Amino acid sequence: MNYIYKITTLFFFIAIVICKSTAQNGGSSSPYTRFGYGDINFTTSVINKSMGNLGVGSRIKNNINPTNPASYTGVDTLTFMFEVGGYANFYKFQYDKQKDRSLSGNFEYLNLLFPISKNISFSLGLNPYSSVGYDFSRTDSIPANTATNSSNETYIYKESYEGSGGLNQLYGGIAAQFFKQISLGVNLSYIYGNIHHYKAHMPLSVSGLTTAQKNSLFI
Repeated sequence: MNYIYKITTLFFFIAIVICKSTAQNGGSSSPYTRFGYGDINFTTSVINKSMGNLGVGSRIKNNINPTNPASYTGVDTLTFMFEVGGYANFYKFQYDKQKDRSLSGNFEYLNLLFPISKNISFSLGLNPYSSVGYDFSRTDSIPANTATNSSNETYIYKESYEGSGGLNQLYGGIAAQFFKQISLGVNLSYIYGNIHHYKAHMPLSVSGLTTAQKNSLFI
């Protein structure tokens, strides 16, 4: 069992390095991540993603499936599994005549699975729970002699929006097989991370101060 302790220790070391990396880059370039917690990621492996993120009803002996913890007992008793995954996204946005394209990617998951005994298996993993990453701006104006602009000059301004960060999910799961056709499993998860949103207002038509607002969420 010494090799299990060594690999588990290595797992935590790699997880710490990945956590620092994912905290700086949410792995997304979508302006829609400005809302809520950002893009919510499916905690499924490559095999499950190839089946449309099917996970609850999946039990494959050569796959780590955190969506269905009862599936952990489906592996052979002499098997030790270690999986690392990543992803890449290509975005194309269009607003009126403005077009924007971007390519982003990041760490996807880091999971391990090994049997404790003949009928009991244990799994440990790190999966990004959500991703936030956007950077865009818009220029607008307020007509003169209105309720919000009493001057005789049209007020033109620029608003900039930036966001970064995301949430990570560290889980530990165990499964036990009682009979040939009955297996029960459970996962315990810890979600943590930080999300930052930045907004700036800059006047263009008249002299004035640029105002900025930053909101941060720490979990």
